This record gives sequence, C-alpha cells and structure tokens, in this order.
Amino acid sequence: MPLFIANLISSGEEQLVQLPKEAHFSCASSTVWVKIRGRELVITNFKNNWDQFFLEGQNVSDDFFNER
Repeated sequence: MPLFIANLISSGEEQLVQLPKEAHFSCASSTVWVKIRGRELVITNFKNNWDQFFLEGQNVSDDFFNER
C-alpha cells in the first residue's frame, strides 16, 4: 500500500487535510468517513462503504452467504 505525505492546515478549531494528487478520491462526493484507531486516522469514501451498507439497514435474501 503506497504511503503519501499530506499537509495539515489549521483553521480555528478545525484541521483540514490537503491530500496529494496521488491520494485523491475518485468519487464525486465531498464527504468521507474518518475513523480513529489509536493514534491513526483512517479516511475512507463515504459512499460504497460496507459500514454504510449495514447502517442503512439493507436487507438481503434468506440464502445470502449460506455457503462460503
């Protein structure tokens, strides 16, 4: 997994993360999830996210994932 350096910009009580071009999201959405894991922040696309799929209460058929 590539590792990139991003810049933090302080604005009042907020911080903005300026991502390098190589780390830009390919989606048109301007909303992302930010997960805090210890001292790490994980930024993921808000749309097409498994967490969002289950939070929205999506229903699956009774035979979903019967076999692996």
